[in-house]
Amino acid sequence: MTRFLKPITLSTQSHCMVNGKTFVNFSSNDYLGLATYPKLQKEVFKKAKALGLPLGSSGSRLLTGDYPLLHTLETQLAQFKGSQAALVLNTGYQTNITLLQALVGPKDGVFVDKAMHASVMDGLKLIKGKFHRYAHLNYAHLKTLLTQHRSDYENVWIVTESVFSMDGDCVDMDLMFALKKEFNTKLYVDEAHALGVFGTHGEGLVSRENTWLCDIMVGTFGKAWGSFGAFVACSEETKHKLINEARGLLFSTALPPLVTLINTLALPWVEHPKFRKKLWNNVRLLKRLLKAKNIAFLGQSHIIPIVFQSPEKTGRIAKTLQEAGFWVLPIFYPTVPAHLSRIRLSLSATHTPSDIKALVTKLDSLVN
Repeated sequence: MTRFLKPITLSTQSHCMVNGKTFVNFSSNDYLGLATYPKLQKEVFKKAKALGLPLGSSGSRLLTGDYPLLHTLETQLAQFKGSQAALVLNTGYQTNITLLQALVGPKDGVFVDKAMHASVMDGLKLIKGKFHRYAHLNYAHLKTLLTQHRSDYENVWIVTESVFSMDGDCVDMDLMFALKKEFNTKLYVDEAHALGVFGTHGEGLVSRENTWLCDIMVGTFGKAWGSFGAFVACSEETKHKLINEARGLLFSTALPPLVTLINTLALPWVEHPKFRKKLWNNVRLLKRLLKAKNIAFLGQSHIIPIVFQSPEKTGRIAKTLQEAGFWVLPIFYPTVPAHLSRIRLSLSATHTPSDIKALVTKLDSLVN
C-alpha cells in the first residue's frame, strides 16, 4: 500500500485538523495531552522569554551544544527513573541505533524480541557482535536460545520493549529479571510507550525499586511528554562510555534549548497522577464497549489494535472512519506483517467518553 504525508494541525484537547476538517484524533502518541496543555504552554513561553534562550544549540554536545539546561534535565530524569545517571539524545530512533552500536562488542551477543521497534532492528545491523531473535513475548523460546548460546559470548544483552508500540502488549518484567540473573546477562528495556502511563509516578514498567536490575532504559519525549527528543537512564559508568563512543551523540547537533526547556517543565506533569487516571478511565471504557460489541482487539495497555488482516479491508475501514470524523490510520507492512494489517487506536487522557462511544458505534456498523 502506498502511503503519503498529510500535514496535520494539532488543536486543543483530542482533536486535529487535516485539510480544513476537524477530527477526533485516535492516532496520536500524546498519551497525556501535554502537547496542547494550556498550563504547560503558558509556563514554557514565560520561562523561555525570561531566559532569553537561543534558537539553536549551535553544535554537538562535545562542541558548543552542551548547555546547562541539558544537565538539569538529566539530573531530573535520573531521579524520575531511579537510576544513577541519564543522558539526553535527539530521537528514539537515533538513540536505539547509537546505543547498541556503542555497547555491543565483537565478542557479545544480543537476544531480541521479534516485535522490537525498527530502530532497534536497524541498530543491530551495525553492531560488531551477533544477534538472535526470539518469538514475541515467548519467554520459553528466549530461555531455550540462552541455554543454547549463552556460552558463545562474552557479554549477552536481552533487548525488549516494555510496552510494544504496535501490539499494545506488555513484557513481564519479573520474568526478564529472572532470566537476566539466571544467565548473567545485561538487560536493555525501551520504555518509550510506558513512560507517563505505567508506574506510581509514571516512570514506566521498570519501577524505581527495580531500576538497578536494568542496564539500559530508553525513554522518549515524543509520547507522554508531548514534545521531542530521547534519553537513556543508566549507570554513571555507562553514561561516560556513551559520551565517548555513542556516534549519534558525537556527530549530532544537540537539541535546541527551547525543546530541552519544554522537556524539563513537562516532567512534573508527566509524574502528576491526574492525567494517568483520566487515561486509564478511557482505556477501561473503550475496552468495555468493544467487548460489548464483540469487536476483537489486542493490547494490555492504552494502545489498542484491531487487526483486519487484509490491507485492503483495513484501508477501507480507516477511510470510512475518517469520513465520519475520526482520525484513525491504517497500519500496513513493513510496520507490521502484511497479514496483520490493523487499525491502531491510541488513547489519550483528553478523549471524552462521548468521543469513545461515538467511535465504537461507528466501528460496530463497519465490523459487525
